[in-house]
Amino acid sequence: MIGTQLTYEAPDTLKGVLDLIGRQGYQVLTADQSLVSTMKKGAASPQALVSLRKVPGLATIGNESGELHIGTSTSYASLLKHEAIGQYPILAQALATIQDPHLRHNCTLGGALHYGGHAHAAVLAALMALDAKAVVLSREDDTRLPIQSFSQYGKRVPLPAGKLVTAVVVPIAQQTTGCYLEIEQLSGRQPAHGIAVTLRSSERGVEEARIILAGFTEQPVQLQPIETSLNGRPLNLSRIDEAVEMIDENTLPVTAGNGPKGYYYQLAKVLIRRSLTQLAG
Repeated sequence: MIGTQLTYEAPDTLKGVLDLIGRQGYQVLTADQSLVSTMKKGAASPQALVSLRKVPGLATIGNESGELHIGTSTSYASLLKHEAIGQYPILAQALATIQDPHLRHNCTLGGALHYGGHAHAAVLAALMALDAKAVVLSREDDTRLPIQSFSQYGKRVPLPAGKLVTAVVVPIAQQTTGCYLEIEQLSGRQPAHGIAVTLRSSERGVEEARIILAGFTEQPVQLQPIETSLNGRPLNLSRIDEAVEMIDENTLPVTAGNGPKGYYYQLAKVLIRRSLTQLAG
């Protein structure tokens, strides 16, 4: 519940935004208003909101130097319709799992990276699998952070005060295959459990695997031990069996959902088997 009186600011430049969000109690209001949802849950209590709606250039999509640049005020619906998404099937598959029209037309990467939430899980998992990076600005500098740096062992890692994500950059994946799969459950419009996988392969087998589970934890979680077990080896049924059996409390720290952990481990095993079998051909 929001019970405090808030100051509202809407600068029309990035400099104006950065000057304000560096102040005590000021927080950015992303285009999808994820902060408002966070405040209603009592998880945030800012003194002032800094809107991005007047800042130009934050809702653009384009290719630059062989990379896809996505402005963080771009809606998921706009991204899914853009011609550039055809180069990234795994991202298109993840976006397509968001069935709720309100979420699809209002969710943005800005909300995903600044405030998180299960509605963004599939998209963040796909971006992690694609080795995407966030362009982060402050008054002092700008940098690129891997999307996986916003998640640590399945928990959200918040941006420091005064930082603003303006874009997400996705590299063109060479010799890489991938997919996003989900398991639908009787949960209304709640996000399902899913998996994002990319494999960079050569004649000798898997050179680099990225396996990300979504919906099991607060933020998508990368299964690095399983990735390591696949790297440098041919992908066959035996390797897939080994990967599936590695799922336990050490590789997957289940924190979301009300069911027994064993149930979620089984869901994860099904997703790993299905995705790797699909990519193995």
